[in-house]
Parts: sequence; structure tokens; C-alpha cells
Amino acid sequence: MPHLRLAQVRGSVGDGPVFGLWRIRGRKHLLHAGADLILCALDGRQRLQTSVSPALAEGSACRLSLPPGGEAAAASAALQVLRGEHHAPAFRHVSRMDLLHMRGLQALDALQAGCGHREIAEAVFGADAAAGRWHADSDLRAQMRHILSRAKALMAGGYLRLAGVRPG
Repeated sequence: MPHLRLAQVRGSVGDGPVFGLWRIRGRKHLLHAGADLILCALDGRQRLQTSVSPALAEGSACRLSLPPGGEAAAASAALQVLRGEHHAPAFRHVSRMDLLHMRGLQALDALQAGCGHREIAEAVFGADAAAGRWHADSDLRAQMRHILSRAKALMAGGYLRLAGVRPG
């Protein structure tokens, strides 16, 4: 098994950041690794993976030390996570496909709740859009039918092709 070179969190005498496991945001995993614990925390794009002394108590002062050759930027980021500081993740551009998938999921939820197509259009596109653009041969009505048929196809196994698990 290869030896991991992780930043180490140890108890400290005097001033220093206060260790608080529950202040660390995101999903946390603690793994027992011999004499130490490995703490992994994921919150959006922020990731912390560090070695923690089992003797370190909640609320006690701590210090962070880097292994030889460790990056200062990684240590700074780890220290921010340990302090409970959180930076909002950078938002990615929402593509047309992302929007189509989201609307499909909304439409399926509404359909399974017993809503009609016009009610679904009001929820997905807004009441004003549905009031002004919903009629027998409207583009909104055609869009709603397309979204529902595409979402039903995905639900019936098409998501496997989308994920690349089943050939198209």
C-alpha cells in the first residue's frame, strides 16, 4: 500500500485555529489508518484530505503541518476548511441540455402528481407565459409535449444511453 503524504492536524498549545469537526462543511469520512485518522471532507469543489491525531479533541487548539514537499496553497485551503470558512463554488454555465433535463424532471414530477399539461407548463415556464402562449397549436404546447415525451423516454431506459452504459 503506498504511503500517503497528507497534511497533519495535531493538537497545539496556545493560540491557533480551534478544531471543530462539525464546523467543517460537506460530507465527511473518517478512516482509521494505524496511529492516525484520515479525514476526508467534500463540499462542492472544496476538498480536504488530512491526517488527524486521534488525541485531538473537539474545540481544542490545533496546528496544521505539511509533509516535506507539500504545497503551501493546499495547506492554506485545508486551513480554511478546518476553520469552517466556505467559499461559494464557481458556477458553471448552464447549457441547453441541462435546462432540458431539469425541465423534463419537473414535468415528470408534475405528471406523476396528476397535473395536466397546461398546469405543468405554468410550473415550468411561468403562469404569464402559459396564459399568453398556450393555445391549440402554440409553440409552448409543442415544447411541453416534446419535454414530456423526451423525459418519458429517458425514464424508460434512455438515461442508460445518455450515461453511455447502453449503446444507442
